[in-house]
This record gives sequence, structure tokens and C-alpha cells, in this order.
Amino acid sequence: MKLPMSKVFTGYLLIAICLLSPGIHAESQNPGLDTIVNLQQHADNIYSAGQPAQGLFTEFAKQGVTDVINLRSHEEMKTLAEEAEVLEAGMRYHHISIAGPGDLNRDNAMQFDQLLSQAGNENTLIHCKSSNRVGALMALRAAWLQNKNGDEALAVGKQYGLSSLEPVVRKILNP
Repeated sequence: MKLPMSKVFTGYLLIAICLLSPGIHAESQNPGLDTIVNLQQHADNIYSAGQPAQGLFTEFAKQGVTDVINLRSHEEMKTLAEEAEVLEAGMRYHHISIAGPGDLNRDNAMQFDQLLSQAGNENTLIHCKSSNRVGALMALRAAWLQNKNGDEALAVGKQYGLSSLEPVVRKILNP
């Protein structure tokens, strides 16, 4: 006796739903790196991103990241235990507080450049809340320390997430 094609299809559909349901539920309970705002990989060893959720630094460590550079302000970090989580995952933690446009200065760009130089070819995650400040510092670093012209520096910044701070960075580069 042959089953009608619609019953066979329905049976396969039910099996597929049963098999996939635990995975969907597990995914919603433990979001992966793909949930991070503006996560991008650059130059094979640098990641730029918005703020990773708690628990995701371990995932970065599993991906070979050795250094985390946090550009969020001290005020923003009051309720987050990021440093402890990064260190517990076996990575090095660095923090440059960029609270506003006044912190987009040569000293912070130089400190940022020094941290990237120290990391060398090691995988490094640079983040803020959205990656906008990451892009701003990358643009300033490109102009001041890598001798890029203003347009080239802004293009670098945009690759790393520069968005709403672009007018500020443009004004800093072209006073």
C-alpha cells in the first residue's frame, strides 16, 4: 500500500520540526557571536564590534582572540564585569575610556596604536557600544600615526564602524 504524497511530506515535515526545535531553543538561550552589533573581522587578526553580551568573551577566546581593547567610558562600564570575564577567559584586557568627542585626541590615539602594536599579529577585539568609537580612533590613528590623508583616514574609520562621530572626526582632521 502506497501512502499519498501529502502524508509523506507531512511526516517528513514533522520529523524536521522535531529535530530542529531543540537547536532553535538552544540558540535563543545562548546567542552566538553573530548577535553582536557591527561585528567585523579586519586584516585577519582584528575584530571590531559593539558591546559583546556577557558570556561571549569566552567565545572570542575560543576563536583565538588574545587581546580585548574596550573603548567604552568608565561610566558605561560601572555595571559590567567585563575585565574579570576577559581575564577569566585567558585574554588580556585593555581599556581606553572614550566618553565623548573630547577624548578623541592624540594621546588616546597614541595609546590605542601602542596597544595594537603590542598585540602584533595576535587576534584582537576592539569594541565600544556600537563600534562608532572604534572607527573614530582608527581614523585618527590612520591620519596621525600612519600618514593617511583625511579622506583615506575617514575611509579606514568607516570600515571599522565610524558613523555618527564622522563629523567630529572630520573636524578634528580638518580644523
